[in-house]
Amino acid sequence: MEYYSKIKEFSDKILEELGSSYKEHIYVNAMCIHLRNENYLFQTEVIVPINYKGVQLGYERADIIIYEPIKCILEFKAQTQSIAKKEIAQLTKYKKNLDINDGILINFGNLNGKLEYHEMFENCTYENSKKSITIE
Repeated sequence: MEYYSKIKEFSDKILEELGSSYKEHIYVNAMCIHLRNENYLFQTEVIVPINYKGVQLGYERADIIIYEPIKCILEFKAQTQSIAKKEIAQLTKYKKNLDINDGILINFGNLNGKLEYHEMFENCTYENSKKSITIE
């Protein structure tokens, strides 16, 4: 879980320096700087195919997928409302369609200026896998 702690730390640093008033892609780009500096293997704007009965119907895009040293989807938000079922469902779809067990939702736009962080880990119990943490 050391790597997940680092992602929290990076997120905290980004919010501290940039604040909560930018669009989502700015926070994605800032996270990429941290991931590159720490030699994470990752990709941005990853195509998430939507299939039905073996036919691709369309696609969506995941913000960041980390492949090494961990395998995890990072989905960013810059919205004033808190992370809700809609955002959790989005990350759940991405995890299923990409066959990746772990995912993190990070909301930088909360009106109270605090980072909102929602972890979804396969190897945690149900209660712990869907907890929301507000980092102060």
